[in-house]
Amino acid sequence: MNLGASQRIGVLTLGYKTKIPVMIHPGLSKKWETLFKKELPGIFFGIEVRF
Repeated sequence: MNLGASQRIGVLTLGYKTKIPVMIHPGLSKKWETLFKKELPGIFFGIEVRF
């Protein structure tokens, strides 16, 4: 489980290892100003290449 943030959004993802040195990070993102409002989070997808 990974937690990331910028000045505008927060992101919560799960990392999946693959057989090649790449990790896939699907998760959810939400703007800070709408964090506690009844609004659905956005979908986040990231790729991490490991050396």
